[in-house]
Amino acid sequence: MRAKDKSESRSKADRKKSKESNVEGNLASDSSKGVNIKEEPEDFDFQLDKKQKKGKKRSRNENEDSLAFEEIKKSKKIKKEKRISDEKQIEKEEENHTSNECVKEKMRKEVDEKGSTRKKTKEEREAAAALKLKKKEEEEQQRWRWWEEKRYEDRKKWAFLEHKGPLFAPPYEVLPETVTFYYNGKPMQLSPGAEEVASFFAKMLDHEYTVKEIFRDNFFKDWRKEMTLEEKLTISDLSKCDFSAMHAFYKGKMEEKKNLSKEDKLVILISFIK
Repeated sequence: MRAKDKSESRSKADRKKSKESNVEGNLASDSSKGVNIKEEPEDFDFQLDKKQKKGKKRSRNENEDSLAFEEIKKSKKIKKEKRISDEKQIEKEEENHTSNECVKEKMRKEVDEKGSTRKKTKEEREAAAALKLKKKEEEEQQRWRWWEEKRYEDRKKWAFLEHKGPLFAPPYEVLPETVTFYYNGKPMQLSPGAEEVASFFAKMLDHEYTVKEIFRDNFFKDWRKEMTLEEKLTISDLSKCDFSAMHAFYKGKMEEKKNLSKEDKLVILISFIK
């Protein structure tokens, strides 16, 4: 076995030597034919060129430079404008503050010069207290004292009911001569019945209903029922009627009623009920 192993190892060594000799022979033949073979450096001798180490710089365009410069300039301008506006706002607030302080100081000086607000005299204070007491007594009298009323059994609350009858509106008052109704641009005297119905429409001129066609037609039909024969022959178109003078008169009356005091309103109400 050992002799066989030795013979195999010798045969392998011989084959390796023959291959190396063949490679050297091929190289010698190539050099003899004039073929140039590049010699590669060893690993430890390999170095990069300085130019290869540095990356190539990107060439900048002139337009890009100008745009960048414009952007920087624009941002600086915006910052400057904002700073100026902030400074102006601060100055304005300071001026307002100082002006308010000046006004307050002026008012203090005027009060000091004129003295404090006038004090009420003893008689005025007594009169005000008496008036206040009188109003309070009147309110107490009008107050419903349900707890003082006589109580009934079986949850009975009232012993009698008094009814003064229905309340009717007062008779119509004819408009003064200064208030005129116009038809087709000409003044016209209406009969009391027709004038009363016309006053309903005149009071509503500010309302949107007076513009609607259905409302106008219905009103005109009802109004013609209260007209005399002569008025029916004359008044044939509602659009030619002018209620502006009547409207102004009734509007003034409403303003007068609004400006009345409570006592005057109560007097009118009592007289109306009687």
